[in-house]
Amino acid sequence: IKQIQPIDMKAHQVIANNKLNATEKHQKLQSYDKQITAVLAQHHLTPVRYETLLKRAESDPSFAKRTEEDLHKIG
Repeated sequence: IKQIQPIDMKAHQVIANNKLNATEKHQKLQSYDKQITAVLAQHHLTPVRYETLLKRAESDPSFAKRTEEDLHKIG
């Protein structure tokens, strides 16, 4: 999550940037998708598994709390 958040923030900035045309946005977003996929692969996760974990954290408060505690431990 900590490695993906900065990439995700950049992607949202691209989406909101009205100065870029659709092709430029698509190219930049594809680049960010590749970066995110690479980060997930380093941690033995697929994009689907990552999304599943995020959804579980949203719906299961105890899981979210454990996850947050673990994130604070790793800095």
